[in-house]
Amino acid sequence: MGPRTGTHARGSPAGLQGRRPPEPGWAESRRRRGLPHGGDHARPGGRGGPHGPGGTESPGRPIGPARVPASRGGSLALCPGLHGGLRHDRDAEAAPGQETGVAVISRLSAEAIDLGAGVRSVLAGAGGVELVRRYLVDPASREQEIESLLQPLGLWDLDVTDSQIELEAAAEACRVGGTTALPYPIAERLASGSAGSWATLVDGPGPALIAHGDLEGPWQALDLAGRTFTVTGAGGGVVGGRLAPFLGAVEVSTSDSVDDPALAARVGTLQSWWLLGVLQRAVDDTRVYLTEREQFGRQLAQFQALRFQLADMSVAVQRSEELAKYTAWSLAHHDPSEQVVDAIALRQGLIQACETVLRGSHQLYGAMGFCDETDVSILSRLSHSVRRLPVGEEDLATLLGTMILDRGFRGPFATLGGPIEARA
Repeated sequence: MGPRTGTHARGSPAGLQGRRPPEPGWAESRRRRGLPHGGDHARPGGRGGPHGPGGTESPGRPIGPARVPASRGGSLALCPGLHGGLRHDRDAEAAPGQETGVAVISRLSAEAIDLGAGVRSVLAGAGGVELVRRYLVDPASREQEIESLLQPLGLWDLDVTDSQIELEAAAEACRVGGTTALPYPIAERLASGSAGSWATLVDGPGPALIAHGDLEGPWQALDLAGRTFTVTGAGGGVVGGRLAPFLGAVEVSTSDSVDDPALAARVGTLQSWWLLGVLQRAVDDTRVYLTEREQFGRQLAQFQALRFQLADMSVAVQRSEELAKYTAWSLAHHDPSEQVVDAIALRQGLIQACETVLRGSHQLYGAMGFCDETDVSILSRLSHSVRRLPVGEEDLATLLGTMILDRGFRGPFATLGGPIEARA
């Protein structure tokens, strides 16, 4: 086998350097709306909009119903002529003789894409996945350093409760953070909006392990249904092992605060977007590896079985991305009781995709896939704290089934067979 090159060499994330800066849609949009925009530092160095590098598409407007003809049979209709963010219209006007269908615009707003490009540029300049390797040695230094990296972008000024565009921007920032397995509670912090706390998910009162619980916070806790709890004891240092670094031990107790299912849904959704970034990076790195390595005089990518496995991994990521976009739209258009069900369904889908993608990446890399020399190993290790906590896959599936029976479930494809109604 030849020498290892390309995106797998430490500290050299290919394709993330030297891109032409886009138009500053994110900063300009926030400046016009009177929101903090991070000044000149908010001009990202990545994609300029939905149409690739240097795009100048006008910033997206808030999400609203997209009135478009539905395709026959009530199936999904992709509407590329409209832009400005995610749209999913269940009441789209159908042409004569056609059934009412669902119109979907599966594209984030230009502001969200611009902010994501800025986060990508900053993290790539700081070393990408190499950051994780450094913080595994010195975890206490990561809070201040990562905050200083992201602060100039105006990231912490986002209020995901304010508008759909703010929520999309937060989701895209979490996804980009996942591509480097960013060892910081970006989803937990952004989910709280203007509240200023860091919201995490737990399984109830008692001793608990939470991701990044070695940082002091301020933390607040919720279970997956939205019941609130008080967190004490955070900031005591890292207790996680190799498969779940950056865990902290805390004590969770009951709280007199009002239940907040909307916040629980936001935390779960943004954590899932972070996982989506992990999976996208794993597939991209594995694809490059298969094209770089040779065996028996052929690229690994030319072996049919390996190509089929990579295709399965890619499909798992693509379906997860579409479900994540639908759930982000759902948080702005459904009531909290429905948001929670959608967020748990998304989490279940991402956990299942993790099994397909990360297991496949390890297998296609071979023994090297379990060495921290490869980025895939780092991505896999850091994903466990989100995949396994606060409950495992089986318990999550049980909870999802119970909630669907109690509250019903629409989902992105509900019109194909009708939404699942709550039991009487």
